Amino acid sequence: KTKGEKLSVKGTVSISINGGTGITGSVNNGGNQISFNVTEGDNTLKEGDIVTITQGDTKITLVIGKKEGNQDKENDNGLNNYNGKIESVEEVINFLNHGITRNLVKINALDLDYSDAKYIGRLFHVINDIERIGDHAVNLSEAAVVRSNEKLAISDEAVAELETMRECVVELLDASISSFEKQELTIEEAKRIETLETASDNLKEKYQNAHLYRLNKEHCETRAGMMFVNTLIDFERVGDHSKNIAFAVAKKPGEKISADEEMIKTY
Repeated sequence: KTKGEKLSVKGTVSISINGGTGITGSVNNGGNQISFNVTEGDNTLKEGDIVTITQGDTKITLVIGKKEGNQDKENDNGLNNYNGKIESVEEVINFLNHGITRNLVKINALDLDYSDAKYIGRLFHVINDIERIGDHAVNLSEAAVVRSNEKLAISDEAVAELETMRECVVELLDASISSFEKQELTIEEAKRIETLETASDNLKEKYQNAHLYRLNKEHCETRAGMMFVNTLIDFERVGDHSKNIAFAVAKKPGEKISADEEMIKTY
């Protein structure tokens, strides 16, 4: 929950710590803070632990953070903490996906007019695209943790390539979410999104070829190289799902939109 919001759960609840089951406890909600007492099982929590609190249809996921005043730990621990947060958000996305889908199925069974029925159909695809983006975010986070923990060396050239790929895909995702929130996609916006998605495809192929060259010249380790390629693929697929979200809006160009070849060259 964000600061200032009150949690909606109070009293006896079911508590899962890092996916464990069979723990019961109680929650006392006090303004911006939450405290709970575990009555069964292991109640020792450490930084990065994921706590899921369930009461009826209400589900809240928390990530245990650092105590105030603690100094930052080694970079590995920081990455592991971020990874826990990302996995926590991904779990919430999955929960929302199931809940929204369940309600969309109920709405779809109603006597809808043609435009509403088409919109509901698009929403089914959008929530799936968002869920898949969450999965790829977890993959990217886990790759960063493995690289740090195993001290895998990646060349400066490869790091720069991944950063360019990241910038392209994040720009595409932001533009797509913005269009979906407005439920409108202008010709200019559609051209920009098509261009960014094409650019991400091209970058993946270009950087895979660059990786093969470095591998043949023995400029990189095999393990690090595999992670590099998988990271490119995750970024590229985030771009694919982002484009799907953008073109699921209610108002969009009727004609086929082509990518801007000159803009593609800037990546």
